[in-house]
Amino acid sequence: MGRKGGGKKAFLKGVVAKPDADEVSATAIDDQAEGGPSSADTQTETKRSDIENGSASCSPAHLPEVTSTAQDLESESRGQLTQRHKKEAKALKEATKRLGKKKKDDVARLETEMDERHAAEAAALEQRERDAAGPQEETTDILATDLYSFSLSAAETQKQKQPTKAQKRRQHQADRDAEREAELEAERAQQGESEQAVEDKQLREMLTPLGLTIRAIQPDGHCMYRAVQDQLNLRSNGDSHAAEDVAELRKKTADYIRHHQDDFLPFLIQDLDEDDLETSFEQYCQDIRDTAAWGGQTELNALAHVLQHHIKVYAAGLPVVVMGQQYQGERQEPLAVCYLRHAFALGEHYNSVVPAEAASSDDEAAFEQIPSSS
Repeated sequence: MGRKGGGKKAFLKGVVAKPDADEVSATAIDDQAEGGPSSADTQTETKRSDIENGSASCSPAHLPEVTSTAQDLESESRGQLTQRHKKEAKALKEATKRLGKKKKDDVARLETEMDERHAAEAAALEQRERDAAGPQEETTDILATDLYSFSLSAAETQKQKQPTKAQKRRQHQADRDAEREAELEAERAQQGESEQAVEDKQLREMLTPLGLTIRAIQPDGHCMYRAVQDQLNLRSNGDSHAAEDVAELRKKTADYIRHHQDDFLPFLIQDLDEDDLETSFEQYCQDIRDTAAWGGQTELNALAHVLQHHIKVYAAGLPVVVMGQQYQGERQEPLAVCYLRHAFALGEHYNSVVPAEAASSDDEAAFEQIPSSS
């Protein structure tokens, strides 16, 4: 039967400095550790007693000797590494009990050294496992990361494409209007005279007694701004606004509405996103300035303030509306435009209204030739 206490013997050999030249035999230490009979002399017993009580003079303590070679460590599996670490920790725990309470610093140092070595060995094992796995696992990780990024990008793109509540509401209204217009068109086809013809007739009956007629404006989304520009050119007489083009009129309109948000916001609610009024209001102004977004009464009102000139709006079957009444003056002639609801299949339109004597045959022909859709 083999002797016990080999681990303790190895530890004591490493931590105890001999008080004289005589070596305490390994057999005597083993037997003393087991509590059995010893062949060592009384002096040896006294020395061991001093060591156990912490009163003997000792050199700095060391970890129990590690007998594994570098080759053993490299071939060691994760399970084997874990088991060895447990055994070494247990051996150290049993061995340090013999140092006594007065050797707390040595005990702490021994535990720290062991923990650091164990951590280093575990890290080395993980590195060996990664190296053994090769580039395949690395490629899989890269593909997984790319796929995740693509999924996030696709989800973000889908989110951006989803229309806002205001856009859905406007589209729904546009669809209903188009459906209704198709129904009316079918009815008009059966009834004979179209709404467009009726509106044109009523408007001319309103303008002729006033010595006015219509100058046609191309329906390209800029019609209201082009009609005002035509009026400025007609009444220029050195007016600084006459040289302004449509882009400049749009920019000034957008800036005025943006700077007077409280005045215009109540009239724009139906065109904005109720969940984010600030953002959608800013986008509305941006569209006025940078796109061919159709301009209506709100924008015409803003233009009256920008130009500080009152504007008369004629419409069939409705009283004349004056924008910017505070700018009326005895010597200032109004800018005049007409609003048509049925001039084109796609919706509303503005034309310029000019004195009959200022109109040419080309104006009349142009109005007659404008297509019924745009």
